[in-house]
Amino acid sequence: MDLGRLFRRGNHDPAPADDAADRLRAALARLVARIPGDTMLHPPATEAALAHAETHLGRELPADVRALYLLHDGQHQ
Repeated sequence: MDLGRLFRRGNHDPAPADDAADRLRAALARLVARIPGDTMLHPPATEAALAHAETHLGRELPADVRALYLLHDGQHQ
């Protein structure tokens, strides 16, 4: 499976965070359609968890990273 094809855009310009989140949702949907069973993704992160992470890091997370964590907060091991 060509995982790169799941996430590729028509051009290489940076995308706005909303567009990046929409593209990620579509890519995850394509990936889930190809993988049987549970993808083992955590539920979305909370705003409080993101604020805690930003405080710990001493800086704001980029908008596209925040959008990603608001979709799924990582994967089970």
